[in-house]
Amino acid sequence: MVIVAGSSEEFVSAPGGEVYLTGLSERNKAVASWSAGQCEIEFQFVDTGEPQPRLGDIQCRSLIR
Repeated sequence: MVIVAGSSEEFVSAPGGEVYLTGLSERNKAVASWSAGQCEIEFQFVDTGEPQPRLGDIQCRSLIR
């Protein structure tokens, strides 16, 4: 599950780690959680008007549980 800071909505990760997110701002922070741990993601979003823009590969930094 992925939760973007400032939102209570949870997003499910597809196999391979891809996630479809909505409600993004220009700068974002999110936490991904799974049974074995958590990691934090920080990324920028530029609204290009595309219906499903790709943010590219974003590294998730491990959080200590």
